[in-house]
Amino acid sequence: ITLTHFALGVNLFNSKDYEGSKIEFSRSIDYCDKIPEAFNNRGRACLELRQIDLALYDFEKTIELDPTHAFAQSIFKNTTEIQNYLLMGENL
Repeated sequence: ITLTHFALGVNLFNSKDYEGSKIEFSRSIDYCDKIPEAFNNRGRACLELRQIDLALYDFEKTIELDPTHAFAQSIFKNTTEIQNYLLMGENL
């Protein structure tokens, strides 16, 4: 069930349905809160929704589960990158 919700979250994210994606990644996390990519991807959806505090929480949790996760580290440690992302609308 965890992977089903995770896969739905990925599909919705790729379709730019960020709210739906966030919901599916949250469901995936509800079933298993040990998958760093679920937190990372929910964080990315939160970034798209401009929910910065929630995104930072998810990136912090990603790093807690996988200290080598480069994307989450770069976002969490460098809030300037988040600001640039929001201002320029770059895809990560």
